[in-house]
Amino acid sequence: MANRYWVGGTGNWNDTGHWSTASGGSSGASVPGTSDDAFFDGSSGTGTATVNVAATPKSVDFTGYEGGFTLGANITTQGSFVLVSGMTFTPSTYAVTINNTGTLTSGGKAFYDLSMSANGKGAVTFTLGDDVTVNNTLTFQGGDGSTVTLTGNTYYAKGNVTFGSNADTFSGTSNLICNGTGNQTLTGYASSFVKFNIDVQSGGGTFYFAGTLRFGGGKTLDISSGTIDTTTNTAKLQFDAQAGNGTYTDAVGVTWYDVAFRAYGAYTVTLNNDITCSHALTFTGNNGTTMTINGSDIIAQGTISDSTSTDIISGTSDLIINGGANQTWTGGNALTYAFASITINKSGNTLYLAGTIKTKTSVWTYTAGTVDASSNTNTLVITGSLTLNSNGISWYNITHSSANTCTLSSSLTITNLLSMASNVSTTYSGAYNISTKDFEINGTSTTTLSGDITCSGNFDFNKVTGNKSINGS
Repeated sequence: MANRYWVGGTGNWNDTGHWSTASGGSSGASVPGTSDDAFFDGSSGTGTATVNVAATPKSVDFTGYEGGFTLGANITTQGSFVLVSGMTFTPSTYAVTINNTGTLTSGGKAFYDLSMSANGKGAVTFTLGDDVTVNNTLTFQGGDGSTVTLTGNTYYAKGNVTFGSNADTFSGTSNLICNGTGNQTLTGYASSFVKFNIDVQSGGGTFYFAGTLRFGGGKTLDISSGTIDTTTNTAKLQFDAQAGNGTYTDAVGVTWYDVAFRAYGAYTVTLNNDITCSHALTFTGNNGTTMTINGSDIIAQGTISDSTSTDIISGTSDLIINGGANQTWTGGNALTYAFASITINKSGNTLYLAGTIKTKTSVWTYTAGTVDASSNTNTLVITGSLTLNSNGISWYNITHSSANTCTLSSSLTITNLLSMASNVSTTYSGAYNISTKDFEINGTSTTTLSGDITCSGNFDFNKVTGNKSINGS
């Protein structure tokens, strides 16, 4: 490892006639390699140094330099890259890549392509000495499960942003602001985590999301302005316990293609604005964890599905199902929905209920649209007290799996089976009597009330054939 100093003013990077072992010293030293630190300073002379071949120094420091530095090829460092305000930097159409822990200082200069890459080295830290602007492509790359820590100041992306693959984690105190005036694309990767603030402030063209953005870390994803397209590249926004708590703010009203909430540990997502999903909304967990979603509404306009793990989705947010096309909601018979409310308000076509949907949501409300619970023999499992206003829905099965009070705000129709689990006390209350008009059990299935039942209205078994048994009172 050695120090190399630029001397002699204007010249090409690979010319030994411009490299010295000392500041202002004699030329003839070797060109800086991967173990050598390169310096440009007040003794480097006037004119412009040009990177005419791919350069791979350990680091480059321009402190005290007032000349020019032009990229005619890519430059890759294993450490810091420090520009200063008094120099001229011309990146042309070439890239600066930092491949190891170091400091990046722009000196107020803009980059064309910039890559912050761990290069598979494990844990690295990139520190911004000041704000950095990238005009074409900004890449964050890890490799082999690397942890990339980004500290200080802000990256301003005028072009595309790409997060690398291989189960990497990108986190820290740095901010990313996407504020180009033309088309931009931000691409995430399904196995990598993004845990620093992102603000989309698109000033023109279209801002495209692509891939999967796994977001969290206690940070905020903020959509401040622009025309946002998540559909062209079938993008997914995923809030993830492995990434940590997250906050979502949307001043534009983005419709996401896919949205996922993935527990794998307790975490909280705060929605400062509604989040809308047009294609696939998924909730997954890992054996008994609780994901809390607070704030504004989750609006589902496509499919809804959940995992087969015994997780709970809770919080103050509401789930609104209002797609104009056919939708299917498939339950996995394990995860429990505990939103503040669930509203079905479709503008057209049919919502198909499938599998087993478990709920202890405070209020279920049906407003509009066709709901088909029979084609896929759906079961609604009620695990806690709720208010049910579902006049217009013919439920296929309803099961009470734990003690609760079901307050009816309208008539309730069940076409197959209403069942009470053993040793469960279920109270139906509300202004509507449970009768053959408002509460019907139709079909030929067996209807069993295997625990105690208390009814504040009338409870009749009209239109029931086959076996019937009531245990309790």
